[in-house]
Amino acid sequence: MFTDAIASADPLQLAVATARTSYALYLLDGAIESEGVAPESLDEVALSMLVERHLPWALEQADAWVATMDPALLPALPMGYIVRYECADEFGCPYSHKIWSRSKQRWAVCGPNDCGDGRCKPCPEWFGSLANLAVKGWCSYVCIVDAEVVGSAGTIISSFRGVPVSFSYIDGEWKMLK
Repeated sequence: MFTDAIASADPLQLAVATARTSYALYLLDGAIESEGVAPESLDEVALSMLVERHLPWALEQADAWVATMDPALLPALPMGYIVRYECADEFGCPYSHKIWSRSKQRWAVCGPNDCGDGRCKPCPEWFGSLANLAVKGWCSYVCIVDAEVVGSAGTIISSFRGVPVSFSYIDGEWKMLK
């Protein structure tokens, strides 16, 4: 099972994959919110286009951020070790992704290990659900073949329609998932 594989995986690889993808999703969330799109217009096609537009930038920024961190501190982050199926429950993300790893010539299984709400951070609490203008939330996944981390994946959920859009970052390449 995935929980056994993640427990056997290298904690540093888990932490790096989690930090990179979680930070990229946080940036992606902010970039989509800053577009000023009407929430009701975010169907799967529109949200996919926004993710495709901003994802390369978000991953580049996340890689730059991870490169500045002391690798010894990454495993101390409170994410990356626990499979967090509650993320899928809370935001409507898939419970897993199955993605082909070209380098391993096998399917990688990706399990959720971090998530965040799409809430407008500077908005006051009394905004309630209006603070989630375009994005309801996001889920980050670590992808594993056997007990080796081969990449990560992410899902972002629109707030109005609850549409999930997912991507993977495996073997150094990102692609949209269907």
